[in-house]
Amino acid sequence: MNDKLKKVTKVCNTLEDLPSLSTIESFERGTEYIFIFGDLIEKEREAIGMKWREEFPNFSIGIHINEPKIRFSKLITDKEIEDNQEFFVKAAKDYEELSTKLIHRLAEKFDLKIEEPIIKVFGRLKLSDNRAGVMDEWRYVFHGIDCRFTHTKTGQCIETPLTFASYFGKLDPYFFIHFIETTPKYQPIKLEIHHDYLDGKRILEKMVELDKFETIELENGNKGIVLKSVK
Repeated sequence: MNDKLKKVTKVCNTLEDLPSLSTIESFERGTEYIFIFGDLIEKEREAIGMKWREEFPNFSIGIHINEPKIRFSKLITDKEIEDNQEFFVKAAKDYEELSTKLIHRLAEKFDLKIEEPIIKVFGRLKLSDNRAGVMDEWRYVFHGIDCRFTHTKTGQCIETPLTFASYFGKLDPYFFIHFIETTPKYQPIKLEIHHDYLDGKRILEKMVELDKFETIELENGNKGIVLKSVK
């Protein structure tokens, strides 16, 4: 989350004032570095920012449109992901189990039969006055191609995909991290997550590399990242 980042600002009036590549590589996690380009080099800012993005894919690099600034913050590292891979596996299993349980409970509430295509099963519900409501201790709301469930007491939040056949544990970078951040039993989280989507994307991709998650494609052409055990 950006508001958790410590801020370090530097005004750069010449190209020599900009950080070297080795300096950027040494930037610390948990800090947002803001470089303000002076009038003499402001016209170089976009090109420099694009080059930095190519050189440092493990950073969030924001090139302002209306201000002469570039913002740097280091994303979660490969080592952090590797050190916490069993936690991510457990979280993905919990996600799958809870998501499946809740969508089936919702189907029972409205006397719906879980069958493919899932989006069609809940189609009429999405367009009715019942598109949002309360089910036991959970609030639910249909939006787009997902159904969001939020626990009324703990605030735990989970998004159930409705277009990935009858598998409800497909992992989205933002939704997966939001689930982790709002699940009480995971607190306090033992690793730093400052960018829900970008850190989440790195986590999912690295977990695929580690052979813990995998990317699968359904007959309808939809692709998604899931636990390795899912077939």
